[in-house]
Amino acid sequence: MRKNKAVGFAIALLLLVCCTTAYAGIAVTPERHVLELSPGETGYAEYQVYNSGNEPLEITIAPEDLGKISENKDIDINSWTKIKEAKITVEPGGTKPFKVNVTVPKNAVGELNSMLYLTYKEQKASILIIRYGVPLYVLIKGTENISAQIKSVAMLTQVNPVFPLQKDMIIAIDVENTGNRHIWPKVWAEISDKNAKTIKRIDLAKPWPVFGEQFYTYAIRWDNYELVPGEYECAVFFGYDKDKTAEIKKQFVINMEGMAQ
Repeated sequence: MRKNKAVGFAIALLLLVCCTTAYAGIAVTPERHVLELSPGETGYAEYQVYNSGNEPLEITIAPEDLGKISENKDIDINSWTKIKEAKITVEPGGTKPFKVNVTVPKNAVGELNSMLYLTYKEQKASILIIRYGVPLYVLIKGTENISAQIKSVAMLTQVNPVFPLQKDMIIAIDVENTGNRHIWPKVWAEISDKNAKTIKRIDLAKPWPVFGEQFYTYAIRWDNYELVPGEYECAVFFGYDKDKTAEIKKQFVINMEGMAQ
């Protein structure tokens, strides 16, 4: 369980680093492709690579697995993805497409995901090798299981190191994706007093995805909160499908020092 949780956190960090609009001299559009295909069906995804530098870029493109579920563990990445032109040269200020052909294995379920890595040197004389990743999600029709649960919620108070009189609340939410597809959720928390009167709603602005059979910890932050000592309730919501939302409630106390317990 801990290993899966760590993998989910590492994937989220990978997405944060790699999936920006522009990085180190290139931009790739779109930022991601999502295909929906049936088992045995074929399709393709096309990306455009823009070189914003002043030298030609020789780029090698290769796929790697991203968030593979256990039922698809024996499916090799190269069995369902074929990059038509795995090495491209993009001139300064120019744009070059690359295309990924997809054939869904008949035994695949849920989804197959790949991070397509573009590897290059920003300058010919440089020793620095840059890897830029863009994701490809292939949703497999008729095999989806979309489900999730909130495992736990923890509240803690952080004293602001710059403004010692300011207290910030961190709401840590452990989530498990119990399905076989990745989820781009909506995550929010509502703080209520002991009379069930809502005091504050805090929405997580840009939650990262959690992949099938994996865990992820989301953190909602309430800066400079002001709550008088007493009993409170925190309701956490995790919207993971069009009409599906997981919910959990946790009682907590603000002590005489203003700290959450």
